[in-house]
Amino acid sequence: MHHWIQDEKTAPGWVREIFAKSPLMGRMGKEAAIIDDADVVCSTIMTCRDSRLKGRTFDNVCVDEAGQLSYANVVIGHLCSKRLVLVGDPRQLRPIITNPGMVNSPMKVSMLDLFMSVNAPVTLLTTQYRLPTALADFISDTFYSGRLVSNSNKVSPYAGSSLPYLCHPISILVDFGRCQASNSSQSFYNDSEAKASIKIAAALVSAGVPVEKVTMLCPYLAQRRLIIKQQTFARQSHKSMSNTASIDSFQGS
Repeated sequence: MHHWIQDEKTAPGWVREIFAKSPLMGRMGKEAAIIDDADVVCSTIMTCRDSRLKGRTFDNVCVDEAGQLSYANVVIGHLCSKRLVLVGDPRQLRPIITNPGMVNSPMKVSMLDLFMSVNAPVTLLTTQYRLPTALADFISDTFYSGRLVSNSNKVSPYAGSSLPYLCHPISILVDFGRCQASNSSQSFYNDSEAKASIKIAAALVSAGVPVEKVTMLCPYLAQRRLIIKQQTFARQSHKSMSNTASIDSFQGS
């Protein structure tokens, strides 16, 4: 919206029509006019009480990733809606509480869990289209009592490889190394696990897997920083550095 106001040539036709009706409108007037005419307004949960939306009521407010949001977050959107729709997964990450004094507070309960606990109407989407069936079946059996089904014909192009990590869709490595706290004491890392992960990733690249196809997910940022620092195959391409991510940042990607 900001770009449309700065350069009206970049705006879609319906926005230019709005501007043409009142050519003397200022920036705030143009923003309000666009919102008034829009069928759908997109916002983050924290900016939905922005001054440009103040006093407005929406027929429906749809909150994405509701399994990660506490009531304190969602109530902001609830105040401007006639009907609240939550979209999320109770099996994914819960609200992240960084204040030690709030760890055992109601803030750790997601709005999605709260709604489900009072028997609010719930619709389960049982078909997935993204993952290879072998991976999806493991997730379905482990987290969804087998209710998740696949509508995907994806097969790994490396299925015939002799490398264990490639010929099996899922490989599990159990590491008993000790976790250590980072300097901030709010994040942790495991040196032996980092070395094992780098070894596996290097083997995949050596077997012909493009480096940009290899991703390592870490539960803690300190672990991500350690792996990025240590991974030798990352020297081949700066792009590969971005393929080491925290679970939180990668979720939904």
